[in-house]
Amino acid sequence: MHRKIGQLLLEKGLITRKDLLEAEQIQQAGSPEAGLPPGERFGSIIIQKGYVSAMEVVRALCEQRSIDDYMLVGRYIVSPSLIARVPLEVARRYSMLPLVCIDEDAREALAAVTEVPDRASSAEIQRLVGLSIDWVPVRDRNFLGVIDRVYARMAERGVTSVRIGEVLVREGLVTADEVDWALGIARRTSKRIGRVLMEEGLLGEKEFFSTLARHKGVPLVSAAEVLAEREAASVASRLSRKFAVFNEVVPFRLEGSLLQVAAGRTDVELGELRKIYGCRRIAINIVTITDMVALLKAFYGLSEVEAAGKSLTETHRDDELEMLQADHAGVGEGHISGEDLRDLRKRYESLVSHLLQEAIRRRASDIHIETYENFVAVRLRIDGLLYDARTLRIDKSNVAGVVNVIKVLSDINIAERRLPQGGRFRKRTSAGEIFDFRVQCQPTLFGENVVIRLLNQSASVVALKGLGFEQAVLDRFLQVIVNPSGLILITGPTGSGKTTTLYSVLDLLRRDTTKKIVTVEDPVEYALPRIQQSQVLDMIGYDFASATRAFLREDPDIALIGEIRDEETARETIKLSQTGHLVFSTLHTNNAIGAATRMMVLNVNPELLASELLVVAAQRLARRLCPDCKVSYQPKDLLLADIFPHGAPSDITFYRGVGCQKCDGLGHTGRVALGEFWFVDRDARLMISRRADEKQLIEATIGTGFYPLLWDAIEKVRNGIVDISELPTVLPMASIAATAALVERKETASTEVATG
Repeated sequence: MHRKIGQLLLEKGLITRKDLLEAEQIQQAGSPEAGLPPGERFGSIIIQKGYVSAMEVVRALCEQRSIDDYMLVGRYIVSPSLIARVPLEVARRYSMLPLVCIDEDAREALAAVTEVPDRASSAEIQRLVGLSIDWVPVRDRNFLGVIDRVYARMAERGVTSVRIGEVLVREGLVTADEVDWALGIARRTSKRIGRVLMEEGLLGEKEFFSTLARHKGVPLVSAAEVLAEREAASVASRLSRKFAVFNEVVPFRLEGSLLQVAAGRTDVELGELRKIYGCRRIAINIVTITDMVALLKAFYGLSEVEAAGKSLTETHRDDELEMLQADHAGVGEGHISGEDLRDLRKRYESLVSHLLQEAIRRRASDIHIETYENFVAVRLRIDGLLYDARTLRIDKSNVAGVVNVIKVLSDINIAERRLPQGGRFRKRTSAGEIFDFRVQCQPTLFGENVVIRLLNQSASVVALKGLGFEQAVLDRFLQVIVNPSGLILITGPTGSGKTTTLYSVLDLLRRDTTKKIVTVEDPVEYALPRIQQSQVLDMIGYDFASATRAFLREDPDIALIGEIRDEETARETIKLSQTGHLVFSTLHTNNAIGAATRMMVLNVNPELLASELLVVAAQRLARRLCPDCKVSYQPKDLLLADIFPHGAPSDITFYRGVGCQKCDGLGHTGRVALGEFWFVDRDARLMISRRADEKQLIEATIGTGFYPLLWDAIEKVRNGIVDISELPTVLPMASIAATAALVERKETASTEVATG
């Protein structure tokens, strides 16, 4: 006898007793105002009344009827075997999503719809799919997109049954990201996904095998229970040691024609046992890996060496990272002994190595290890956003050991925990790529936080044309950078890609071997051939200003000053430009035009600035939509009103990423630059020399010499490269409202750029 749905939902705390009583009353008497007749299904009533979501009712129904053939795709509960029976064209034509079968013969099913079809349409659909269907109403504006996503997911899987990884995700024991990561290791190592999850510490042995037993509908027994069987030893002795150890199976009871066996999995081939034991049926009982090792030792004399190979052990990957330049003479004032250092590395270095591997695999730019009062967070910055790491969970008891390993690798004093410290180390991957890891340790209230910046030294510099700037503007920029002298500034906040753009420019200019190029940076991130690069050292007084003065005596043609931070550096940079050098540098300003105001604040003479400034480029980085999973959608009206004051153009289709296998479920792959360019012409020079403010400069130059960030951003939204809802997170929104109106009035800006 099935338990009632209402009682299940009440026990789970999803509805109140008052909700239950009201729904039961409606079921008996009906509710004309809600359009619910007497005798309506209980689930339909509570969904329509808004007590619970449709999927919560479906999940309760699965539990009520012991249905295990389902998985989660987003928030939808679907059965792969049912999806396989309903063609995509049928699902799309009637805007329906098959959910689960709810009877043993798989003839009655649930299907989600945004609007329940009438009786005639319902009968037609049921005739087409050969199923009796109960309709589950859902509220979802992007329901067709959901249908496509579900069917695409099923096509990727290539199977029509629920896998154990999907069950673990459904039960909340692991995340989908952790399962995907474990599957990758399982494929490389020929291990089962459950073993990988347990060896990596993402899942307990008891949790996994309990879930596996429930999923497969077989008993979970312990080694003690098997050993307590009176005839277990005699039954087990009839099976050869070689077969038992290789297949990890232990027969322990023979009941007439039924043989009971203990096994670590349900898909082991046991046909041979029918011949040996003369039985017709074999019943599998699941045991954990630890219990299986114990049984093999007890009945078949499994050796310690064999047991070590079968037990859960820490994994050792073929793609471990090789240390480069790791021979540190000492580790500072801590004076850690050689023996202690070896023990420390043996215990924690593999954990750190696994974390670095994940960061490299997932294209992370930074790793953050953050210590809080009761837990430790390990996060990776991917395409500008932080995501939890999948391979490493650190608790408060071992975070100090992990931090110390990173300090030792980086040649940082492990005894000092009160002051911020920085260091670096280098490693090579099995693929031959060399990575620099820049480390910063910061003391906090509950311990030390660590940030590791990843720099791939084997990666080539991105070509200027590959950064994503509009071609017409880029062509004009390329004409400017071949000037023999002048000042070119790149502006934007930290992490906006200024250094990448400068390296792309220098990589282009260095091909002219008749030019001498010098740089001073903090720090030098990538080594470029045929360019003389140096790094500031504040402790000995070698800063940007002193390096700029020194450049005057080196006779360079092109110079890069990493950043203009103070008056002295600003004055020396202008002087270097005045003396016939092409100078590149960076500033921290919100927009390109703000660079002129910022230089004046640093006491640069407006007339000198006007005479030397050639172009200012401001930029931001936006996440590039994954082309394989982007879908169209309608953004919020409030957002559109901010960006399009007079209404969004009718010819724009807006896209967002929903996540797929190719983008690791993120919905985006890499980032693209949003560029703002200010080409300083004669009129702009006159206005700078007269100290015109930003508003005056923008209004006078927009569309002729000034092409704002918003203009470039809208073009990338129009081309389906960027999600418009991301713009408020990357653009200086304080200035967007004013700029948006100007951009709309200058709709011919792109044409003017091409002819300018």
